[in-house]
Amino acid sequence: MASFCTNITKTNWLTGCCILGILVNFATPGLAAKPEDLQQLNRTGNCPNCDLSYANLNGRNFKGADLQGANLNAATLRGANLTGANLTGATLTNADLRGARFSRANLTNASLAWARVERVRFDQANLTGAMLGGSKLAGALDLTGATLPNTKPAFFVLPTRSSR
Repeated sequence: MASFCTNITKTNWLTGCCILGILVNFATPGLAAKPEDLQQLNRTGNCPNCDLSYANLNGRNFKGADLQGANLNAATLRGANLTGANLTGATLTNADLRGARFSRANLTNASLAWARVERVRFDQANLTGAMLGGSKLAGALDLTGATLPNTKPAFFVLPTRSSR
């Protein structure tokens, strides 16, 4: 008695996987920033409660920007300047923040879970209640004068002296 698996040809199996991949892609809500939200950000420099997920915002200047409650999940903000920005309640889960500057930024109750926070400046930033779970804090991280009460650091990885 032949099993079901042995009756499937390699071509049929690959075709089925391709069709399934296409269906999952169309069934998944947009995995990208909303174009109108990106336009608002580009036009005004502010975008509270906007969906900026997966956006490439590398090197951008958001000094003093209002990004309160914004969805920045999986966004790339390498080298971005967010000095004095309001990111209260924003989600930056899985965001790439390498080399970004959050000096004097308000990150109260923001989620930076699993974010890449290497060489990031949080000097004098308010991180009250921020979620840092799973984040790798590495490479000359500056927390000078930062406010950290009730920060949830579960699972974050602090580098050792020998790590590079």
